[in-house]
Amino acid sequence: MNDKIVEELINKYIDIKNRGWICSTRSHNTGIGKTFEDLLGKKEDNLSEPDYKGIEIKTKRQFSNSYTTLITKSPEGNESNQNTRLRLTYGHIEINNNQQTLHASVFANRKTVYFNTYQFKIDVDRQNEKIFLEVYDMDNNLLEKEVYWKFSVLKKKLIQKLKRMALIHGNSKKIDNTEYFEFKKIQVYDFTDFEKFLKAIEKGKIMIDLRIGYYKSGKNIGKTHDHGTGFRIKASDILELFTLIEEKE
Repeated sequence: MNDKIVEELINKYIDIKNRGWICSTRSHNTGIGKTFEDLLGKKEDNLSEPDYKGIEIKTKRQFSNSYTTLITKSPEGNESNQNTRLRLTYGHIEINNNQQTLHASVFANRKTVYFNTYQFKIDVDRQNEKIFLEVYDMDNNLLEKEVYWKFSVLKKKLIQKLKRMALIHGNSKKIDNTEYFEFKKIQVYDFTDFEKFLKAIEKGKIMIDLRIGYYKSGKNIGKTHDHGTGFRIKASDILELFTLIEEKE
């Protein structure tokens, strides 16, 4: 990738940083990312391509160690509509809507207890080149190991989306219930090794966040809605996966 593009992005970042405190263009957790992208002039989309001329942009609030989504991918299986099957088989019922939803953060190095009914875990199977979702009952009996994510599909998405990534750090404050951001640092990383991705999963550094719900209105009301089942990592673990190539405060 042309290093001139990295230099261009850093110069744009410096211009934004020099503006000082900037009013958020969106409320809640995604405000910092949406605000920075608006300042770059990027239109919001759900495309698989990187945000800025081949560079994927991620943002985080300074001193926050929350998880960052790397890529999103629904699970596959021998049958179609695995999301619907998982939701209706293992999801919990929302009292107000009498509908089932399945939201769970799943790791490879430990089981996740879900509503004291099931336990979820992921297994990196190098022989079959798949990452499997394992479901256990509360007595640790394996109930199923059917759905998976293919190595080949994940590798393609990672290279397509995250071959180069910029992490933008910013402070936040509220004035009269309105949030403002002050951008403090940019770090640019390269992704080069899929094996590092697999090892980070095995060590519990990357989790799979199952976010399978349903449409609450519109023509698809009641039908399954994948809100973005994602592979997520903490900013403090970024170097488990990426190589830092540029940094500017």
